[in-house]
Amino acid sequence: MKYPEAPATMNRPAAAEDDLRAEDFHQEYYELPEAFDDDLQPFEDTRNHLPNRGLIAPAGHMTIIGHRPYGAVVDHRTENKHDVYTYITNETLYGLNLEGAAYVPNDTPTVTNTFRCKSKGCTRIQCAAPNRIKLSSAITRVVRAKGPWSLMLTIPRLTDEELKKAYKIARDVAQHLQDTLDGLTCWGVIATAEYHSSGITEDSAQKAISRGQRTQYPYHLHVIIPVALASETVAADVTTEANVFLRSRADKVIYKGSLPGSLPMENPAQEIAAIAAGDKKDSAPYASILHIDELADQLGRDDYLYDYFTKGLVSPLSSQRSDEDNAAKNVIAGIKRHQEINSKLSKKTVGYRASTLQKGRTSFFHIAPFQDDPERTNKKKRDKYRMLVSDNNERRKQYFKVEASYKGIEAEAEVTPADFNQYPHLSVHEARDVIVKEKQQFLLEQCRAAYEAQ
Repeated sequence: MKYPEAPATMNRPAAAEDDLRAEDFHQEYYELPEAFDDDLQPFEDTRNHLPNRGLIAPAGHMTIIGHRPYGAVVDHRTENKHDVYTYITNETLYGLNLEGAAYVPNDTPTVTNTFRCKSKGCTRIQCAAPNRIKLSSAITRVVRAKGPWSLMLTIPRLTDEELKKAYKIARDVAQHLQDTLDGLTCWGVIATAEYHSSGITEDSAQKAISRGQRTQYPYHLHVIIPVALASETVAADVTTEANVFLRSRADKVIYKGSLPGSLPMENPAQEIAAIAAGDKKDSAPYASILHIDELADQLGRDDYLYDYFTKGLVSPLSSQRSDEDNAAKNVIAGIKRHQEINSKLSKKTVGYRASTLQKGRTSFFHIAPFQDDPERTNKKKRDKYRMLVSDNNERRKQYFKVEASYKGIEAEAEVTPADFNQYPHLSVHEARDVIVKEKQQFLLEQCRAAYEAQ
C-alpha cells in the first residue's frame, strides 16, 4: 500500500515570470554556490581556510590548496570584491582516482566560478537574482506563519520625499484595522518602492516632479501586510475598511486632491468592484486581501508567492529589445535604479523596508522560537532574515520516505518540501520530526485497517 504521491507541481517551484529566467529561474539561481550557504562557504580569510596555499607542487603538477563540498580548490583570486575559485569537481576527482591527492597533473580538468558575495547591495546579476527570490520565499514563510492572509496595498504617484510618508500610511492602515475590526491581527509591514516610466532615471524623475502634474509623478509603493483573521471575521469587510481608510489618509497626508482617483471613497463597494474588474483607469491607492492558499493556487506553486513584490530587485531598466551584452547592462542598470529609489525609503535594508506592529519584535522576519537568542551570544541568530532564509534552504532539500508495517503489511509515504508548509513556525528539524511521526501514525493505521480487512 502506497501513500498518495504529491502532485508534480509540488515537487519543484514553478518557473518565475521573468525575462532573466532559464527553464526554471528559481532552481537555476539556488543551485549556484555562494558564501551565504552553510555548506558552500567561499572564505573571507583565504589564508586560514586554504591551508595548503603555500605548498610548492612538483613540476607539471598543481597543488590542491583546500577541499570543499563542491571539489578540490587549486587557485583563488578576488575580482571586484568577489571570490573566484578554480577547482576540480568531485566527479572529476572520483573519475580520475585523485581523491585525497595533495597534487594533481596540470592537465587535470578544472572549473572556474565567481561565487556570489555576501552583500545584499551587490548589483552583479548572479548576486542580486538569488537575493530577490530568497526575499520572495521569506515573505511567503512570514505570511504562512503570521497570516495566512496578505493585505496588499499600492500607493501610486509619489515623489521621493513622499515614499516615507506612504510607508507611514501603510503602517497606519495596519494599526487602524487591528484597532477597529474584531478578530484581526496585523503582523507588520513590508514595502518596496518602484518607478513609473517617468522615474526611469533620477533626472527624469525630478523633471516629472518639477512639472507639478501629480498623474505623472515617478514612484509608487507596494506593501504587504500579513493578516490573521478569526473565523467570524469576513475578508471582504477587511478590504472595504482598508480601502476607505487608505484613500482618506493618503489624500489627507499626500495627495490633497491632486490625484483625482485618490479622493475619499463615496461608494466603497462600487469603487472597489470597479478597480478589481479593471474598469477604473485612474491611478488610485488600493488595497486587496488574499488567502495564501488561494494565491498558491493562482500561481501553481507553493513557494516564491510574492515575486510580484520582489521583481524590481532584478529587472531591466527599460523594455527595449537589445543584444545579450546590452541586455545584461540594462538589467544591471535596473538593479542600481531600484536600490537607488529604495535607499530613499530605508538606509538599513536594500530594496525594501520592513517592520512589525508587535512589541518586542524588531524584525519582520522574526516569526518563530527557533530564531530566538535570549543571551545574544549567537551572532548568526542576530540576523533573523538570514536565519529564515537558511531554514527555507534546508526545507527545499527535504525529499525522503517514511515507512511503517503491521503484521506483515507494509506501507511507505513520500515526504516533499510541500509537507513542511503546514509548520511555518517550526525549524526544518523540528518540522521533520513532527511530519515523520504523523506519517508513521497514518501509515500504521492504514496497515492495521488493511490487515483487519483480510
